[in-house]
Amino acid sequence: MAQSRAQLDQVQFLRGIAAFSILIAHTPYLQGGHFGVDLFFVISGFIMMYVTERSHENFLLKRAVRIIPLYWLGTLGLYSLTWIAPGLLNTASTDITHLLKSLFFIPYFNGTTIEPLLRLGWTLNYEVFFYLVFFISMSFNHRYRAAVTTALLLSFVLVGQLIQPEHLVAQFYSNPILLEFVYGMLAFYVFRATQSRRESMGHGGARVCAVLGTGLYIAMFFIPWPEDYSIRYLMWGLPSLLVFMLVAIGGSNVKTLGFFVLLGNVSYSLYLLHPYVIHLIDRKIHSISEPGAMTFLATFAAYALSIVVAYISWRLIEQQSQRYLMSKWYRYQGKPSAP
Repeated sequence: MAQSRAQLDQVQFLRGIAAFSILIAHTPYLQGGHFGVDLFFVISGFIMMYVTERSHENFLLKRAVRIIPLYWLGTLGLYSLTWIAPGLLNTASTDITHLLKSLFFIPYFNGTTIEPLLRLGWTLNYEVFFYLVFFISMSFNHRYRAAVTTALLLSFVLVGQLIQPEHLVAQFYSNPILLEFVYGMLAFYVFRATQSRRESMGHGGARVCAVLGTGLYIAMFFIPWPEDYSIRYLMWGLPSLLVFMLVAIGGSNVKTLGFFVLLGNVSYSLYLLHPYVIHLIDRKIHSISEPGAMTFLATFAAYALSIVVAYISWRLIEQQSQRYLMSKWYRYQGKPSAP
C-alpha cells in the first residue's frame, strides 16, 4: 500500500508540474509550456490502465462523474456571461449549437480555432474519446485492453493520415496526438515489469531518476521547438513519456514536494479555470503582456489567485459532486456506500 501511495504521489506531482506549465503557457509574455497537455495525456493513459487493473466496474460512470460536473458548470456559467456581459470575453458566443456541442464533447470550429466555449475543453474531447475507446476495448477483452485500444487508436490515426478526411470531427479524432494515450499505457507495462528492480534500487537511484526527469521537463521550456503541432506527439509526446518513466516510475521511492502534489490534486480545476483568472487580472488589474516589475507582481497574483480558485473549486465542486453522485448511484444499486 505504501508503494502504491508513493506511486500515486509521483503521478500527482507530475500532474502538478503539467498544470503549472500550462499556467505559464497562458501568460502572455511567456507562452511556453504547452507540452503540459502532452504530459497530461501520457498520465491519463497510465492511470486508466492502473485503475482498471483488477476491475472496470462503473468505469464510464466514474469518468463522467469525475469530469462532467465542473466542465458543465463552467461551460454554462461562461455561456451565461456571454448574455450578461458579452464584452468581458474575447471569444463570447451565444450560439446554442456551440453550447450543445461544448457540453457533449463534439469538436467544432468557433470561427478562430477548434475549441469549445470553455476554451481548454478541447483536450477533454480527446480524453472522452479515449475513455470510450478504452471502455469498448475492456468490454471486448479486459486482459488485452491496452492492445485493443492501441490497435483502434492507431487505425484511426493511420486512416486519417491516408484519406485526409474533410469532415472536422473525423479530422479531429484521427489526430496523431491520440498516440500519447498509447505512450501512457506502455508506461504502465514498464511500471509493472520493473517493479521488483525498483524496490531493490534504493533511494539513491530513485533520486537520480527523479532529478533527471524533472530536469528534462524544465529543459523543455528552453528548447527551440519547431512550430509544427502536427508532430507534437513526437516532439512533446515522447519527451513527456520519458519524463513520466523517470519521475513516476524510476523515482517512485522519492518523497515529492507537497506543493506540487497539491497542484496535482487541484490540477483539473486549475487547468480549466486559470485562463479566466489570468484574463481578469490582465484586463482589470494590470496588463501582463509585457515584462516589467509590476507585470511580474501581477503575474504572481494571477498564479496565486488561480491556485486559490482551483483549490476552492476542487473542494466545493469536484469532491462534493463526486461524493454526492457516486453515493446516489451506490444507493440506487442497493449498496451502503462507494467502495
